Amino acid sequence: MYEYVRGTLVEISPSHAIIETSNGIGWKVFIPFSNFSLGQAIGSPICLYTSFIIRENSQSLFGFSSRPERDLFEQLLAVSGVGPKTALSLVGHLEYNALLCCLGSQDIQSLCRVPGIGKKTAERIVLEIKDKLPPSQPGIGVHVLRHDAIRALVHLGYGENLAQKAVTTVLKTREDIDLSSLITFALKECL
Repeated sequence: MYEYVRGTLVEISPSHAIIETSNGIGWKVFIPFSNFSLGQAIGSPICLYTSFIIRENSQSLFGFSSRPERDLFEQLLAVSGVGPKTALSLVGHLEYNALLCCLGSQDIQSLCRVPGIGKKTAERIVLEIKDKLPPSQPGIGVHVLRHDAIRALVHLGYGENLAQKAVTTVLKTREDIDLSSLITFALKECL
């Protein structure tokens, strides 16, 4: 129904953003954690590609920084037993190409590291979605993951150099890591 929301960022948290559009309406848009970690500044222009979900008791707008992320979110919703919260958690805790790789290679173990995803859910997702996925772009994952983690640390008030050093240190010691874990370990390096 709504393709995107473009306006000024008024408020942002790990779970949602409020965007004021030119007509003075403030839209509450639920976002994946990875979008929060991009470090978007309050008062800056923002555009989120949206998915409007209508349930019996609610109407919610979910927003993503790219169309492919939004499309993958909607594909995940088509899996039986996967609701918006689970799909948002997957898209928010694994970088886009990393998630595609996990799904395509049937990496159940990596999917189970995402909060709220158990083994049975991961297996069902892989089984139902593996043939419907767009191709991933190998090699991009770590670069995007590193960038997103640095942006998150800078947004939390750490200097750019300290954030880069902390993220680089963590990535040298941990190969298979998702964004939220990378940020957590990098925060420990900053202290």
